[in-house]
Amino acid sequence: MVVNKLENKQYSLNCNISEFEQYGIELRLFFEFLKYSIIAFFVMSIISIPSLVKIFNQSDNDPYFEISIFSKFSLSNQPFLILENIPEQSTEQEKQQIIQINKQQANIYVQESVKKYKKNIYFLLKKHIRLLWAAIPDIINCFFFFFFIYFLRFKRKQIYSKRKHAQPSDYAIEITGFPKFINQEYIIHEHFQKNLNVDVFECYLVRKYFSFLTLYKQKQLIYDKIKAKKQKLKQKNEKESQKLNKLIEKQQKIKTELQNKYSLITNKKQMFQSKKAFLIIDKHSQKQMLKNEYKKQWNFYFCNNYSDNFKLFGQYPLKINFKPDEPSNILWENIEVSKSRNFISTLTSILLMFCTFGIILIANIAQPQKKYNCKQILNMTKECQCQNYSYSNIMENNQIKEMCYDILVQYYTVQALNIIMGIIIWVINLVNQIIIIKLVKFNKYKTVTKETTLTLIKIFLSFFINTSIIPLLSQANIFGIIPSIYVSYFIPPLKQVQEDKKDQFSIDFDRKWYDLVGFKIICTVLISLIVSIIKNILLLPIFKCLNTLKVYFVTIKSSQKEANEKIIDQNFYIILYYAQSLNIIFTCLFYSSGMPILLLIGGLNLLVQYWFCKYTILRICKYPPIYDKSLSRSVFNIVPFALFFHLCIGIYMYSQPQIFPQNIEDLNLNKEYQLEDQENNIKNRAFKLIYLFIILFIILGLDLLNRIFFSPWIFSKLFFRAKNNVFNYKPYQDFYQKISGHMLQTYNIKSNLKYKSIVQTIENHINGDNFEENYDEQKQDNINFENININLQN
Repeated sequence: MVVNKLENKQYSLNCNISEFEQYGIELRLFFEFLKYSIIAFFVMSIISIPSLVKIFNQSDNDPYFEISIFSKFSLSNQPFLILENIPEQSTEQEKQQIIQINKQQANIYVQESVKKYKKNIYFLLKKHIRLLWAAIPDIINCFFFFFFIYFLRFKRKQIYSKRKHAQPSDYAIEITGFPKFINQEYIIHEHFQKNLNVDVFECYLVRKYFSFLTLYKQKQLIYDKIKAKKQKLKQKNEKESQKLNKLIEKQQKIKTELQNKYSLITNKKQMFQSKKAFLIIDKHSQKQMLKNEYKKQWNFYFCNNYSDNFKLFGQYPLKINFKPDEPSNILWENIEVSKSRNFISTLTSILLMFCTFGIILIANIAQPQKKYNCKQILNMTKECQCQNYSYSNIMENNQIKEMCYDILVQYYTVQALNIIMGIIIWVINLVNQIIIIKLVKFNKYKTVTKETTLTLIKIFLSFFINTSIIPLLSQANIFGIIPSIYVSYFIPPLKQVQEDKKDQFSIDFDRKWYDLVGFKIICTVLISLIVSIIKNILLLPIFKCLNTLKVYFVTIKSSQKEANEKIIDQNFYIILYYAQSLNIIFTCLFYSSGMPILLLIGGLNLLVQYWFCKYTILRICKYPPIYDKSLSRSVFNIVPFALFFHLCIGIYMYSQPQIFPQNIEDLNLNKEYQLEDQENNIKNRAFKLIYLFIILFIILGLDLLNRIFFSPWIFSKLFFRAKNNVFNYKPYQDFYQKISGHMLQTYNIKSNLKYKSIVQTIENHINGDNFEENYDEQKQDNINFENININLQN
């Protein structure tokens, strides 16, 4: 729970987002990202109103009743052509007559769709009139979202330039490349101070502890579990007794492993070998000067032209990272872990994601489909006739009810299955995010920021593929390759069903696709909105009451850690909220060209997300760790891909020849849509929408020019007057006490309360002191396992 440190009371729910900056700039940037994304989506929704109105009004030309209201807000709700079907036993002359009649109807269809607006909008090309009503608002939205992307980048730079607090990483550098036998900090300290003329505030080596940190942390967790089980045993529970025995066995195994590791260490110097060093420079200007000098050396690194100033003892070239993570975010036990150990965990995560993708794909294809396409041919079957009547007409007329009631129930059953599918996707996304978070712990990332960033990307990709890509593939026929058939290969009954309806899979964004897949996607996004509202209404008061009751369960004998666990609120998982927000943005933009209503739904979804996150951080959750710049940088670098995908899908949707026919040849009258026709159609229509392609290349060109020739600093200087808002970097010793008030200010592992007692135990044991026997007792008083922010919050 975030509190106002100056007034020592809770913030108002309407407080300014800038107040979050004292708990980390990345926390403020998260809320800024949500706020401006909401504004952007609502502005784009307003811009899309003319397109929505024109699309919705096209239903007057539709002689058939549309049961799904959402289909009226998609491109499928265009004037359509009813052609006479050719009977199988007709002669060649009869076939030609029917074809000629259909061609005449098609010519009238194309012309009438133009004449309707001929008098009102004379300055637009006749044959593109319906297309332009849909495409022009989308083109404006593309430009708007393009500038929104750059606005986010400039806003981020502006916030960092106006910040009030410095961070240790602003002054710190990470050094590698020196030999392992260097075990004294003063060697690195003096080298930089004398040879590179920088004022070193502190320098600490990262020691190699041979997995002792990991083992001791595991031992601590098991010790806590044993204590909890002993308390439950007072109730004489036999199951708890068995669990306790297993925990004691695990504890004994860890003790044995620790003893074996200690016995293998024959030399104290071997124990304290160095992996890297963290050095804090007192003046930020000296760090920038050092960075510029290092870049000159780095350009000639492969030619062995390092100057002696960047060589330790004149022979060991030093590699310097000028963007280290914050001290409190370093996972010291993972620093010595090699990259090869992460391969199995990464592979497991990928296999798990593919399994969930397969489950969702099977769930998408395992549902009934329509047998008839009543909109393309004049079909007099009962199913098509019953679509003439609404639900009220069927219930009022007994004769119609007797004929169509079963058909209507079947139709609504299919729609209900689509809604259930949306709920299934939401549930699988929820389970998937929990499993991914658990698996990430086995990857042994070296910093919390890197772990958080990669977890965010994995969860977002999982959400986006499950929500947007899988429903698309479930009805796709990609040049004869039908994913649904290949996925159901090991389920013979389901595979046979897919084989039987092979001709019903969509090879394009036609009307059938909007009815089957588009409706499903809208349902999924709507369900996520409804579930979020219900979850907030039901769970937030419960969490608030539980947090109040936690205080009464703290006893006098409780340790500091136990008190923290009972009193301190739950974590604020910023990565989950980032991933959910990105999924909404990508999904809604991905299909908004064909379904503009998604922009409004996405804006409402983000609005609910914003107020839910703000309420939880102000009233329920504890604030997250203070991340470095890479978290927001990675998110803001992902967002431009949403515009790129939107343009690519939009170009393909608008060039669909049967929805926006440019001539009679586009209608493919009375012939099957063969694969050869599909390939030729894609090639021929690629550059029909020259307008969107021009915009696509302009956007990509501007972004490329900006990255190569123009620095974002120039734009930020023009728009935000960044020259007058540059952060004043005072010497680090002046910031030292202020930094200690809200985060860990040193790279000394012994100052980190999560590792302090563990390191003391290891060092004392190596030095011959029998510290291991009373370690568990001392742990109760000295070790705080919570994040450093928890202690500061208390």
